[in-house]
This record gives sequence, structure tokens and C-alpha cells, in this order.
Amino acid sequence: EMAMQLTSAWESESKQQSLVEINIHGTSELANFIKFRKALGKIPGVTAINIKVMKADESIIFVEYEGTAQSLADELLLRTFESFGVDIYEVSPGRLGIVLVAG
Repeated sequence: EMAMQLTSAWESESKQQSLVEINIHGTSELANFIKFRKALGKIPGVTAINIKVMKADESIIFVEYEGTAQSLADELLLRTFESFGVDIYEVSPGRLGIVLVAG
């Protein structure tokens, strides 16, 4: 019974949501930024996306995600985008740095 409780606790802990801050450069092409956010929202485990700061060529968003910043970065690298590319320059606990590169 104790093993079942430990397993259940570990599973629920691994599925807990974390908040990942993503600093995105190259957002002056608003259409690319919108496409990026839509693709981000389709990644399994992403439950919410909130914009914190939006400047001329930089945005900061918060993503509620069932996983780590590293696993989110890995998911983003698997995605292909039609009119731009994604360069991830920083991966740290709870934070990603991304550049949207026009293609």
C-alpha cells in the first residue's frame, strides 16, 4: 500500500504545472509571433499562455506547462514553422530565450 501511495504521489508531482517564462526576440513580424503562440498552444501539456510584456521587437510570455523548460524547448525544436524559424538561445529552470528568425 505504501508503494502505491508513493507511486501516486510521484505521478501527481510529475504532472504538476510549472510556469515557464519565455523571452521572445524577433516579434516585430506580428504574424510570425501569432503563429508561434498558436503552435505553442497546441503542444501537449500547455494549458495557458499569458503575455506579460510586448515591445516593438521583444515579448515576454508566461506558459503554464506540465513539464520542465527543457522539455518545452525540446517540443518547440520538433515543430516546423512555415514562414520563420525558432532559435533557442537560453534554457534554464523556468525560463526560455527564443529568437523568431524570418525565413
